[in-house]
Amino acid sequence: MNSGKKPLFDSFFTKKTAKGFLFTISVILFASTLVFFAQSFSSINGDLEKSVFLQLKPLQVVSMQDDISTDLLNLFDLSFDVNYGATKLISVSGIINYENTISADVDNYSSFLSSTFFPRLAGQESLSVSEINEGSFEAFFGTAVEFDYNYDSNTINFHNIGSASTLESIDMNLFSEGTITSYSWSENAGDMEVEIYYYDDSNYLHFSKSLDSSESSSLTINYSNGSVVLYFGLVDTTNGNFKIVSSAPYKLEYNISCGYSGTPMISPVRSNVPFVYSASGLTYSNKIILLK
Repeated sequence: MNSGKKPLFDSFFTKKTAKGFLFTISVILFASTLVFFAQSFSSINGDLEKSVFLQLKPLQVVSMQDDISTDLLNLFDLSFDVNYGATKLISVSGIINYENTISADVDNYSSFLSSTFFPRLAGQESLSVSEINEGSFEAFFGTAVEFDYNYDSNTINFHNIGSASTLESIDMNLFSEGTITSYSWSENAGDMEVEIYYYDDSNYLHFSKSLDSSESSSLTINYSNGSVVLYFGLVDTTNGNFKIVSSAPYKLEYNISCGYSGTPMISPVRSNVPFVYSASGLTYSNKIILLK
């Protein structure tokens, strides 16, 4: 006799099916939630990493610039300093080396950067040595002075390139590996104060002069097989300059401070070596800064 009720096992099966269906839906929703949160976390983490990396890239550029600047100064045996006081001082120390190997050293350094150093870094980097491979290394003191070291002709030169400055003093120490035989002056008196302390293994000389920055003056130091000539004032058709030319087969070490009056901008100090860096989100191109 059928009372209209479903069999017990049929009711039991229906409840089990409903519970199983709800459990499956719950698992799917839970798994979907986990996937969503995992994707969100991954996206947020990726954005955070990208943000951190983008913030680190300028620091990487600064670090690379500092490293390259140190290498270049060591390669050319140069050091620079600037001092803003009542008189603005530009100080340069270096060596005029008659038997230098700078051209080969520049080639080796360029090869090291392109084949070893840059490939280890993230991004695209390049440094052009074509300017300094032509025999001259240049440093620009703000907008006031250009310093040139021509290692092919063994010459250093201070060019006054700023109209807001006047060269009013030169203080230098010179040490030569040679032994002088004589010296001579050709001078025009003025108000540019010049102090020179010269040393070699056998001699010591001290000169204190007041020269005209708009007229030509010179000191010639002779050796048995060459000379060193110092030019002051009107040099290469420009006033307020200073230059040393060596034809002696010896090292000449120098430490020179030039004082400028007026309001010259003498920092930062930049080289004539262009550096280019590019990566996602950042492009940088400028001359290497030697001193901030």
